[in-house]
Formats: sequence, structure tokens, C-alpha cells
Amino acid sequence: MEAAVAATNENALDLIAKAKAKNKEVAELGFEWRLTGGILTDAEKAVEAGDFRKALDLAAQAKYHARMGIQQHADAQKSWHLSVPQ
Repeated sequence: MEAAVAATNENALDLIAKAKAKNKEVAELGFEWRLTGGILTDAEKAVEAGDFRKALDLAAQAKYHARMGIQQHADAQKSWHLSVPQ
């Protein structure tokens, strides 16, 4: 839904910045998804090419992946004991 804004340079750069911040947050937890950095790079390239809609969509996808990584971390914190051999 965050990408459902006007496809402008300003909106694309704003969402990319938000996605990068969220990705930094999950990286600090150690649960960054490997593909997210590439998606952010592609979003920046789309802005450079003037394809702001694509940039918004990619940035929203990257931010979603970061949020899912944070959720994955939270789940791991709750159930870490299940992976300890008995």
C-alpha cells in the first residue's frame, strides 16, 4: 500500500529511504534477507531511469522483506528453545 502514491521522484526516493532504514534495522538483528539489497539497488536504478512506479514497487517490496525479517527474528526469539537438541 505504501507504493500506492503518485509516481514521482520525491515519493520514490522517500520510500527507498524508508526501505533502507527498515533494512538496516533488520540487518542489526542479524536477520537481513540476502535479496533485499539487490532490490534496493534496482529501485535506485529505476529512479535514475525515471521509472518512478517501478522504483516505488521495488522499494515497497524491499521494505516488506525487511519487515518479514524482523518478524522472523521475533519468532526465533520466542521459539529458539525448540531448535536445541535434547
